[in-house]
Amino acid sequence: MILNTRRCDGKLWDLVKKYPIHPRVLEVIELSGLYSVYRSNRSIIDRSLITSLVERWRPDTHMFHFRTGEATITLQDVEVLYGLPMNGDPILGDESMRTIGDWQNICQRLLGFILRPQDFNRSSLKVTALNAHMLEQLQLPDLATQDIINQMARCYMFWMIADTTKHVLKVFRDALDSMTEDQFIWESYSDDLVESLPDYCRIGRDIWGRPNTNWKIEHAQWLPFWNQQLQYICDAPVNREPLQYDDPYLIWFRRITRLVIGNPTQRPQQEEGYVPNSTAYETMVCHIHSMADREKALGD
Repeated sequence: MILNTRRCDGKLWDLVKKYPIHPRVLEVIELSGLYSVYRSNRSIIDRSLITSLVERWRPDTHMFHFRTGEATITLQDVEVLYGLPMNGDPILGDESMRTIGDWQNICQRLLGFILRPQDFNRSSLKVTALNAHMLEQLQLPDLATQDIINQMARCYMFWMIADTTKHVLKVFRDALDSMTEDQFIWESYSDDLVESLPDYCRIGRDIWGRPNTNWKIEHAQWLPFWNQQLQYICDAPVNREPLQYDDPYLIWFRRITRLVIGNPTQRPQQEEGYVPNSTAYETMVCHIHSMADREKALGD
């Protein structure tokens, strides 16, 4: 079973391609911190890849469990790869008490158009309603007020969600399960790479490592535990060799990890468990390429 993800019909990018966003609207989007989403263009969310990663996520440690070890996504990853700002005030609030009428007033004030009650799904705005409004606002006049510019910018930012696509789920599962130590890069981003990025991809670099933080004050309550660290240390030799199948970590990994999400009662009797197949695909592709190369050499 492949997990469903939040999706968009992709009409935004078709519209932007035909009718570029007004420069004044782009200025507001830049100030919002979402300009990188616009620059990334149509976002491709691979539900099969997400599913295979979810299967290896452990909420007790907030880590992905791979055969090569444990890993997670950092704030630096989000900012470097997608350009989203990581340093700022959180957005908090309880909106459960608002009525549809409240949301209609909020949308009229912030987005600039009136929505019908059926355009909402509880506290969520249906994208189809936004689509219809945006298709009626193809171009803005140069003399538009700043309020109109802000409303249109909010509409574009609301529309910048994502589109989806599918790949082969079993291939991702097999690729993650057969990954070796030399295929996983543990190092952080190099200084040269970070300096080559646009400003919006490194504006929050101060919190990646927080070099100017007084950690003695920041973690004062934990220092007593650190001063007694020898009482809590795990005394075990470091294993630098590839893990064997019967290694205790892999035994534990197989025991607690959900290799496949789905209902086992709906699985055919002859297909029990997960059968990897990407290795076979890779072998076939290599043979096909080899045959094509030989044919080309004979033709030359």
